[in-house]
Amino acid sequence: MNNEIVQFRAIPTKTQEVVYKRAGTYTLNIKVEPFLQDGSTPSSEGRIIMEPDTNYQSILTKIKQEGALHASLIDPDELKQPAAIAGRMAEFADKAGTDMFFVGGSTCFNQAFIEKTMKAIKKNSNKPIIIFPGGINAVCQPADAILFISILNSTNPYFIIGGQMQGAVAIKMSGMEAISTAYLIVAPGGAAGWLSDAKPLPRYKPEIAVGYALAAQYMGFKMLYLEAGSGADTSVPIEMIKKVKKYVNLPMIVGGGVNTPEDAREKVLAGADIIVQGTFLEENILRDEGESLAAIIQSIKEAGASKEHARPEVRQDNVVPEGNSCEGQ
Repeated sequence: MNNEIVQFRAIPTKTQEVVYKRAGTYTLNIKVEPFLQDGSTPSSEGRIIMEPDTNYQSILTKIKQEGALHASLIDPDELKQPAAIAGRMAEFADKAGTDMFFVGGSTCFNQAFIEKTMKAIKKNSNKPIIIFPGGINAVCQPADAILFISILNSTNPYFIIGGQMQGAVAIKMSGMEAISTAYLIVAPGGAAGWLSDAKPLPRYKPEIAVGYALAAQYMGFKMLYLEAGSGADTSVPIEMIKKVKKYVNLPMIVGGGVNTPEDAREKVLAGADIIVQGTFLEENILRDEGESLAAIIQSIKEAGASKEHARPEVRQDNVVPEGNSCEGQ
């Protein structure tokens, strides 16, 4: 939504600022400014400037306030669950304290069912819905935003830029907010790695992940997503998260294989800003009505509140990771 200028009849004596929330989607910063005819005397007219706060900015603000967030990933796959069940899952996740919903997956091909699933989620929660696209068919309403993903360690150009080119116009015409996200698949990679022709990042070589992540930052991506694969037996290594966070100044999303409060806490303390859970929800949330999820989210929030925010405001992006210095060569 573009900035809006609304004329009104009034006699404001000074600039006033208020905040207006509309349907839980936008935060509008409304600034009331007087028109001054002679530099000091207000006229009888003024203007209201409404500046929308994007979902991306809202995420950054919440990370700054709380230290870490939780995203519930719901797969709109009609082979897994009906849309009504997805809505029920969203209801329990909302009550458990999730901050947002990612909707999508590697095997979601029916656009109509994706829309139906999102509407079911909307009925049960006012938390933001962000599309986690498995293909160009995922671009649909009523989402609040879309992760505009490029799988940087794919060996197939389609998953790096080809599919993005095909979906870009649809996103633009829909008016949906696009959040550019560098997606890195870590071994074992799961279905996402197989379907995207990825060369999964080796778990024992975090320096490779640092290189990809720095490239993403220099290329202008807004977020970084480290993915071990849906339902993975092992999650993204702690040492990899620490190493990437040390050298890269992007909000970091971590997903795949996070199944306990201890797992989530370790990831946050290592540097993860958003923890994503999908398979865990599918396997547990209807059974215990979100009780186990609430324990994990509580652990995330406690870790977020306690972790140190000691990184400098201005970073030196040309710092070379240890062991890679060219000095003396």
